[in-house]
Amino acid sequence: MSRNPAADTHPSPTIEVPTTPVPIEDDFTPMDFPDAGQSANGIRHRVFVKGGTDRPPVLVLHELTGLSWQCVRLARLVNDAGFRVYVPLLFGSTNTSGSGGRGLANVLRYCLNQEFKFMQANVERPITRWLLALAQRARQDCGRRPVGVIGMCLTGAFGLTLLRDDGLQAVPVVCQPSIPFPLRRSDTGLLERDLPRIAACAAARELPIRALRFRDDSKCSKERMDHLEGAIGTLQRWDLEGDRHSTLTNELASRAETAAALEDVLGYLEAHLRPTPVP
Repeated sequence: MSRNPAADTHPSPTIEVPTTPVPIEDDFTPMDFPDAGQSANGIRHRVFVKGGTDRPPVLVLHELTGLSWQCVRLARLVNDAGFRVYVPLLFGSTNTSGSGGRGLANVLRYCLNQEFKFMQANVERPITRWLLALAQRARQDCGRRPVGVIGMCLTGAFGLTLLRDDGLQAVPVVCQPSIPFPLRRSDTGLLERDLPRIAACAAARELPIRALRFRDDSKCSKERMDHLEGAIGTLQRWDLEGDRHSTLTNELASRAETAAALEDVLGYLEAHLRPTPVP
């Protein structure tokens, strides 16, 4: 097992985690992407942005429950750490509660949606091409810096696909990747043929990809993370204690192991996104 060293060595976390919901519209700037004149395979989503273009860019991708206030809180904490944050609304509505599950009909609708196609095995998700276009836009906005991406739950493994674009120098964080109705517990939602290229890109850059899950999470199976770990040699996982699911959103709390994991993620992004921009 390629264990994240921080899982054993982290000190008591100092980050303070707010507990009061604050609407994303209060301090994020909305934009529609793609903008006029740009192309992203006909897909358009509202994206909320916070932070100056002199900062490294980080995409924060929400979970199946939608753009919850807990996800917004995470985005604010990433922004507070010195990053320009892009939060796309991929489905659902803003400022939802991350607690409680969605009905089966809603889950099926997202899985069958032509942007996601999660019910079709070994088929590329069109949404990943849209995310690539958004990441390219973020890179241009921020002086051609590398682009960070935090994926969670349904979007957990999406950031890995950005490694296929060498120019992005993407820095992905994989949080509890989960696939509704997987054929096998090891299913990742990625094309199996892409995994060797993803692994090769990470190895060439000596990029120790961060991956998080709760040890006894039934939604993000051990088999799935084992499969990713076996395919991507530089992946470093942290199996947090417990049987919860949402590592950096619903379960994030001050002075908890989840806060220590977030501090490690922020340090990881800082180390790999802050270098001098490519001219």
